[in-house]
Amino acid sequence: MSELLFDINLQQLPDEYLAGEWHVADRVLNRTDPHSSLARAERFQLQPGQLKMAVEGQEEHGRWRVQRDDVLRRPYLELEVAEEQTRALITRLRR
Repeated sequence: MSELLFDINLQQLPDEYLAGEWHVADRVLNRTDPHSSLARAERFQLQPGQLKMAVEGQEEHGRWRVQRDDVLRRPYLELEVAEEQTRALITRLRR
């Protein structure tokens, strides 16, 4: 069965649309420690303000929010778990 893909305007994406369960299909690590929890996590569950992620069979909890740049309104996903924090530009979504 083929995937059904939708064209979504990420600049107008409401933050609530990100709530739910997500799987990381691809990522680029530039300055992130490749051994950190956020770098190794493959599944995320986002509920309003609350983050649950699966890292090699274990669950970790934290917080998330969407930050947008002033010029293009590109959405950045900010994730915070324990002592770790990262920011990721959302470039594609498959639901």
